[in-house]
Amino acid sequence: MSGNNLIKKGLVVAVILLFFSVGVVPSTGLFNDDTTPPVTTISFDPPEPDGITLYVGGSGAGNYTKIQDAIDDANDGDTVFVFDDSSPYYENVMVDKSISLIGENKETTIIDG
Repeated sequence: MSGNNLIKKGLVVAVILLFFSVGVVPSTGLFNDDTTPPVTTISFDPPEPDGITLYVGGSGAGNYTKIQDAIDDANDGDTVFVFDDSSPYYENVMVDKSISLIGENKETTIIDG
């Protein structure tokens, strides 16, 4: 009788191993490194202004004292650069052309209109 028990135990172990091996073998195919999706890189480089730079404030000869005066004299593609030494600038500005309006420092160059 002990021989029959040994055979039964061997069959039980074989059946258990069979169930585990059936569950493990197909799952290894799910983690294939060759199936990673392609990576698309998108970069954005803002275009450089085509025109000239007009300066507001600062100490340069010919610099504007009012932002709107510089905007009015600017053409499409120009840059109006505003120094923060005369900030805050107490004026309303209207930009009706394609220009870059840049402040010297985002924390201290202030337009209060």
